[in-house]
Amino acid sequence: MAASLKSLVYVSSFVSLGYILMKVTERDSEEIRKQLPEGQQVDYHNESQRRKAAFMQVLKNAAEGDDPEVAIRKAKLTLATIDSTPTPPPPISSQSS
Repeated sequence: MAASLKSLVYVSSFVSLGYILMKVTERDSEEIRKQLPEGQQVDYHNESQRRKAAFMQVLKNAAEGDDPEVAIRKAKLTLATIDSTPTPPPPISSQSS
């Protein structure tokens, strides 16, 4: 009984020490972003929202009955029009049916 209590105390103390060290040494993402050079600063919040929107578009296209590859291509085209950055056309696969 004493050995199991002793090991429980050791394990809980190591876990709590690790958690405290993680919280103390964790850096704020805003602080990290401010330290980057001007050209490399990205608005991570907008990037995250854009990825979520793209994923929802893929799910919507797949729910409409599209093949998953077609749904992904449609989402990429939608994102390309939103970003107004040209994307290369998707490769045409030469699969024989």
